Amino acid sequence: MMAAGLIVAATTTWGLVNAPTHASATPSASNIPADPYDVPGYAPAGTTNVAASARVTSSSSYEMANETWAMSLLNNEVAGKADGWSTSPYDKVQDPTTAAWVSYDLGASHDIDRVVVFPRDKSFPADYRVEVSSDGNEYRSVFTSTGNAAGRTAPEVVDLADVEGRFLRLYVTRRNGVATGDGYLVQLSELAVFGGLNETILSIEKPALLLETGTVERLPHRAVAPSGTPQLVWTSSNVGVATVDGSGVVTAVAPGKTVITMAAPQLEKSTSIPVEVRNEVERVEDNFVISAFWPPTTEHVNETQYSYLGDAGIDLVLATQLHTSKAINMEMARLAHKNGFQIMVQDGRIGPGMVNMTDEQIRQEVLGYTNVPGVGGFFIVDEPYDPNPFARVFNTIKEVAPEYDAHLNFLPSFVYGSEAEYARVTQGWLDRVGDRGYLMYDRYPFGWAENSLDYTGFLNNMNTVRKVGLANNVKTAQYLQAVGVPGNFRRMNPTEIRYEANMALAYGYKNLSYFTWWTPTDRGEVFTDAIITADGQKTELFEPVKQLNSEIHALGPTLMRLDAREVYLNGQTWGQEAVPADFLVRAQSNDDLTFSYMRDRENGRNYVMVVNNSFTQAKDVSLRFGTGIGSLEEISRQTGKPVGVALDNGALNRRFDKGEAVLYALPAGYDYEARPTPVNVNIAHHKPVTTDSTQSGGDWSPTSVTDGQRFAQGAVNGWSTPATEASRKANLTVDLGREQSLNRIDLYPAGTVIDYGGTFPRDFTLQVSADGESWRTVKTVSGQGRAAGPLSYSFDATQGRYVRIAVQEMNRWGGGYAAALAELEVYHDDGGTAAPESPPTTPAPPPYVEGQNIAQNKTVVVSSTTPDSTYEQWGYASKFLVDGRTNNGWTSNIRRHTTPNAQEWAVVGLRADYDVSEVKVHAIGAFPVDYKVQLSPDGGGWTTIADVTGDDGSTAKPRVFTLDKPVRAAFVRIVGSKLRTGGHAADGYLMQVAEIEAFGTPVSDRQELRKRIAEAEGKSEPQYTADSWAGLTEALAQARTVAAAVYPYQYEVDKADRMLATALAALVRHPNWERTVEYRKGARVIHNDRAYEAQWSTRAEVPGVSPWGAWAEVGVPVETPKGKHASWTNSWIYTSGDIVAHDGHLWKAQWWTRNQEPGDRNGPWLDLGSY
Repeated sequence: MMAAGLIVAATTTWGLVNAPTHASATPSASNIPADPYDVPGYAPAGTTNVAASARVTSSSSYEMANETWAMSLLNNEVAGKADGWSTSPYDKVQDPTTAAWVSYDLGASHDIDRVVVFPRDKSFPADYRVEVSSDGNEYRSVFTSTGNAAGRTAPEVVDLADVEGRFLRLYVTRRNGVATGDGYLVQLSELAVFGGLNETILSIEKPALLLETGTVERLPHRAVAPSGTPQLVWTSSNVGVATVDGSGVVTAVAPGKTVITMAAPQLEKSTSIPVEVRNEVERVEDNFVISAFWPPTTEHVNETQYSYLGDAGIDLVLATQLHTSKAINMEMARLAHKNGFQIMVQDGRIGPGMVNMTDEQIRQEVLGYTNVPGVGGFFIVDEPYDPNPFARVFNTIKEVAPEYDAHLNFLPSFVYGSEAEYARVTQGWLDRVGDRGYLMYDRYPFGWAENSLDYTGFLNNMNTVRKVGLANNVKTAQYLQAVGVPGNFRRMNPTEIRYEANMALAYGYKNLSYFTWWTPTDRGEVFTDAIITADGQKTELFEPVKQLNSEIHALGPTLMRLDAREVYLNGQTWGQEAVPADFLVRAQSNDDLTFSYMRDRENGRNYVMVVNNSFTQAKDVSLRFGTGIGSLEEISRQTGKPVGVALDNGALNRRFDKGEAVLYALPAGYDYEARPTPVNVNIAHHKPVTTDSTQSGGDWSPTSVTDGQRFAQGAVNGWSTPATEASRKANLTVDLGREQSLNRIDLYPAGTVIDYGGTFPRDFTLQVSADGESWRTVKTVSGQGRAAGPLSYSFDATQGRYVRIAVQEMNRWGGGYAAALAELEVYHDDGGTAAPESPPTTPAPPPYVEGQNIAQNKTVVVSSTTPDSTYEQWGYASKFLVDGRTNNGWTSNIRRHTTPNAQEWAVVGLRADYDVSEVKVHAIGAFPVDYKVQLSPDGGGWTTIADVTGDDGSTAKPRVFTLDKPVRAAFVRIVGSKLRTGGHAADGYLMQVAEIEAFGTPVSDRQELRKRIAEAEGKSEPQYTADSWAGLTEALAQARTVAAAVYPYQYEVDKADRMLATALAALVRHPNWERTVEYRKGARVIHNDRAYEAQWSTRAEVPGVSPWGAWAEVGVPVETPKGKHASWTNSWIYTSGDIVAHDGHLWKAQWWTRNQEPGDRNGPWLDLGSY
């Protein structure tokens, strides 16, 4: 439905019979316990706290029992600050005179002698009155209290005389508090009511039964009297239909009707209910469901309105929080059953508050409605940001009432920032509850402007839910926009409603709910008229909706068997997949159409639904069907029967009305899925995934391994098993949808810059199966360690529908064993498939400056963050953790945690190894109470340098953690384990940090580099070609610079080492001298590890034998302050001006010379001095 205004009930206006105001009586000391929080101690003589067993309802309630707030905690006889009831902070009430109330149904009329109102520690009501009622509708005031302080500490004791009633209500007329933050609240610790029973009650707590043959029902009943519990006699008017035993257990025997009677002969009283038995009782989920939310309000629960619902073809009505009375829900069920539909119960106990009940309490509430005619399901919650806490409620309901719907409706996908994140959230829910019920959401994409539609958001949301539902074999459901909110979204016309419904049918949805049926009022925002006005009149939408519903019901039996396996768009695609070239039908124009390939789960028959995507224009469309499709059958929207449609050589020309959809059955025997496998395409993309082991929470999901996201966006991406102390086996299976030809599987490691590839499976087999039962191995991998990038495995082409990675052994990472993948891709590769994509590279750190903050502007990875850019405008984004400022920062995502004992974290990747000597953490907002600061060299093993508990959250100065001895690390992490609430309670518990700073010096291991330098320095330049030696010279110079640096980064050392190793490997040595080779002038050879150059052509002359021969030894270059000069050799020919190095001096030739050693004053060499 809607996040604002519709999920929290408004205050109901009740009839009041005013009574004189009573002042508190002065009780005797015996009536006031010494301990002001001793609830039973307030009981006057002869009374008990009759509220302890009462049914509690309220105008608004913050149902967070794990935070010690819930309606059920108002009458648990625990007073003080321990727990209590609060109106919901989500209401954000701005007017202190906004009424609020909490009410008790005592179950029977009681004499009420005393009421005690216990404060919590703030938000005690300023003005309130105590009211009583005999029927829960008309109340009279018996006490008024005014001018109370918000922080009142003493309980208010109200003594009453001559007051009786079954219902007691505390009605607040003025609240305490402020308008900012959570707004004006009302909070109480306990509301005790002391008195005694004053009437005889003999009642069966169900108005009727509808049973299937062979079932058993224990009738809930009450039999009490002031004189004691009466003896009961049970009878059935027709034991051939149903019998009843002495404890009220009814057994359905055969179809028919009977009456079950409970009598108390000594009281001369009895009561009866009708019972009907059928061989099969129709349940909500058996057929296509058309439901209505926001049904007629309490005062309009009558035959007229419910006949409208039945006449319009509504199958299910969802009660709202306004329908807080069990009696009202029972009347709704009676009227629904009479008019051929069912209701979804929500009565003040059954609803969001069940999350705070025990399993047994939930069972008892549900059993109070099972087998009541007209009851079809139970409302759990609407639009929870985190649905997972409600999984226990869902499972408990399904345990006790498996054939009833348990209703949870998701927020639209834009709330979560991306469709991928939305898929993870919905998958996480299904991982917990299985394939029961519906995967349902609401989104209202038709904007306020005429003819506007957010096609992209509308289709993305619908497609994401379709895929998740299909992957999990769960039915999908959505709301239809049938009302407007001025300035937000419009009231749709009949054609627009029809189009939205038709698109949902094309996407395979099995439950459509009108939002709204009745026109909402007093909701904190203005609504246009809906299908029925606020005073119960039909609008012009009624008849078109009725007609649409009849058509959907006609198609329903067929649609219930069909899966929408592939959906494509023709013309404009709005981000959806375009019609592929080999699709079974193609339009011969660019008209905006939707094609949905649907398959019958029972017999495999193929269908296609075609929808005109224009709700403003009819289209004359020409369709051409593929080979093998010679005729069609159109499924009639009037009768649901197939009607033959002839094709003209595969062509069909048809006019599609505005928003019209047509369902065609393809010829029996035709199978679109028998087509050839496409080549060089990832055929696992968006295919269903199952696994026998998955990490719950943390946003891991099996479906993520086929979502096309190869690398992490955020903290996680993909599938992971839970981390355990020992390795174990695990299987992950992809269903390709049909048998395909494949010969290559690519596996992408999971992880971020912190842990990328650390949990890649160690030992595993890749397997293929045609049926999911018999498997054949196509690749076996052993000993795979941490993967630096994706790994591709090719094998001989094989056929199969299912692909499985069977993990035999896991790698250890981060203190545990786990297996994880980001993506699994499957190909039929004809040689044209590209190599796997390499992971993104991490930027190199900037040059190190001593004393600088080494965390600034580095890589940040966080456990969660807000998806909305609005928060960045408010100063919250993960990048702000390292921007050098402390007036902004990072916040974990809102509404993830309802308890403080939750974990969030932030990691800074330093992009290099450092000896870290100090870490500073700056607080902001909801800074964690308990946290650890940790360092890691590899993102796997962490060293805790600080373990903080009870941090006061002060932002005055940073938390400074100075180490006695530096720790080598490439990552800094702060892990919060006890969180705080932020500015709004609705956001839940958060972790917020302003800035993380780190200080230290780069560290590196230069041992291998120095060895490489020594190796290079040992080479003799004359023995190698000039070009190859030039490369070595450059690499050696760089290596020497890095080796001599004070604080080089390890990546710089590694890079220099790689470059030098490459240059050494690239050296080209001159050839060894060979006697049989004829050498020309200038040729160089190596002989006896010395280099020689031919001075003229020569053959067979041995180098180095004669200084006067053809071979001249090449001098080894010597580095001197005056430059590099060759060393003198006796066989080289020097000419005037040549300079050589010899005996530590430089010498210059005065004339041509050979074999004349420098040093002779009378010789050719001039001494230039020593070096």
